[in-house]
Amino acid sequence: MLPLTKLARLTSPERPGGPASVPSLPVTPAPGVGPRPADDDRPAVAGASPSASVARGAIALLTTQPITWATSLLAAALLPRFLGDAGLGQYALAMTVAAVAGTFVSLGVPNYLVRRVVTQPSRSTIDAGAALVLLVGVSALTALVLWLLMPFLNIPVSPNVLRFALAGMVVGAASVVLSSLLQGRESHRRYAWLNAANQVVVTLGSLAVLGATRSIEAFMATGLVASLVMLAVTWYFTRLQLHRMAFAPRLLWQLVVGGVPFMGWNVALAIYGEMDKFLLAMFSSSMAIGWYASAFRIISIPGFITTAVVTPLLPALSRSAGDRVVFLNTLRRSVTVVLFITAGVSALIVGAAPGIPGLLGWPSSFSSAVPLLMILALRVPLTAVDTALGTALVALHSERRWLGVAMVAAVFNPAANFVLIPFFERMMQNGAIGAALVTVATELLMFCGAVILLPRGTLDRPTLWTGARILVAAAGAAAVTAVLEPLSILLAAPAGGVAFLVAAAALRIVRPADLWTLRTLAMQMLERRAVAPAPADART
Repeated sequence: MLPLTKLARLTSPERPGGPASVPSLPVTPAPGVGPRPADDDRPAVAGASPSASVARGAIALLTTQPITWATSLLAAALLPRFLGDAGLGQYALAMTVAAVAGTFVSLGVPNYLVRRVVTQPSRSTIDAGAALVLLVGVSALTALVLWLLMPFLNIPVSPNVLRFALAGMVVGAASVVLSSLLQGRESHRRYAWLNAANQVVVTLGSLAVLGATRSIEAFMATGLVASLVMLAVTWYFTRLQLHRMAFAPRLLWQLVVGGVPFMGWNVALAIYGEMDKFLLAMFSSSMAIGWYASAFRIISIPGFITTAVVTPLLPALSRSAGDRVVFLNTLRRSVTVVLFITAGVSALIVGAAPGIPGLLGWPSSFSSAVPLLMILALRVPLTAVDTALGTALVALHSERRWLGVAMVAAVFNPAANFVLIPFFERMMQNGAIGAALVTVATELLMFCGAVILLPRGTLDRPTLWTGARILVAAAGAAAVTAVLEPLSILLAAPAGGVAFLVAAAALRIVRPADLWTLRTLAMQMLERRAVAPAPADART
């Protein structure tokens, strides 16, 4: 059964005689260090369990998802239309270059900053300011060097497109610091709404210009300007002030050293997550990159589910790392919930894949994206579970061992792509099929590594049995959707969803009591916000 029946009691301290309560760390900076966060952004009342913090954070993040989901779907529908497969491939390759470079220049500091803010809240403003100074400086310098080297890099992308992507990398470096500060403070509601606003402003603004001009340069320039505007808005709401200590060399060096393990992981992640596009450019065509990118846009839409759970999970697990019972219960519940939701969504994508290009009005050439959608959909639940397990390893300060798994994946992924992309290009004129298969295999490899590294028994027998039943229900939903898709995709998807829920009830994965306790938790949160007094610094 899904672990929702216990959520009702999670909003209060642990029962006497049960697992020791883990009080929430204060998130209010010390006097003189920075402004206090709004009352409704605090993680929990004193004594509330980490599971309650995760549940509250997830619900807060999910409140904005209708907005971000609709925006992502709009971009997934219109970009292939406006850019075509070759143009979309060029855009994806430019953004990949910027993403890989951005991974290096981040130095792993954003991940380290989240944990540092959780464990040392009184220094949050100073640490975040130092991280901002460090990352903006390093990213600006890197962008300048790459801009000067551009004529010698021989990347099959328009120079202007690549320049805009590199400029966006600098803006992104600043944005990720502010986001990390909000996550560390467990200001989940504010983080969610700022993230949603950023996505809406950037996506709608750039798509409007692209629709009017059909110019990829104008599209990227508009996105850059919109990102700058939203950076200023986010900075205002975080109320971050740069103190002189933020420029102290010793503090900057501490951040670099603390971020090294995370940087190694992020670099390895970038290699196995982005190298496939470079290899597709070598062994296939820009059209194949476009098919691959369009499929990725669809399977990335349910990524909000993982974000909604994992964003509050790191602070919650970091606070409970010393209590094995509370830690494991929080992790197991989170893994089960993300697997349940993402497996259901993945099943619908697999079954409905043949009709998605036509539904979204993509050009006929994007029919080659159908097998990619079906394969990459399998990645969705694997990524969700891997992210949750990796978060647990970080909370246990085992990021160096987790880095070893990432390095193995970073070797396996390019090596396998080097073989499979040319093979499928020769056999089916679609090398992206090989890249999709390798992507799923890499996530499976990461899962095995995480299970080995975590303490024995982390995924106990009841958790594994629940996971197996979830996969059975998902397989049934995929079959129902696939059977009905030739009749109407608009009929097939809802029918598949109903089939998944019916199977979940029949297999006793979800019970009516679970839904009722989830509703109770949401109502309690809304009532708490309604009666909470406005903080002094927020009154006008």
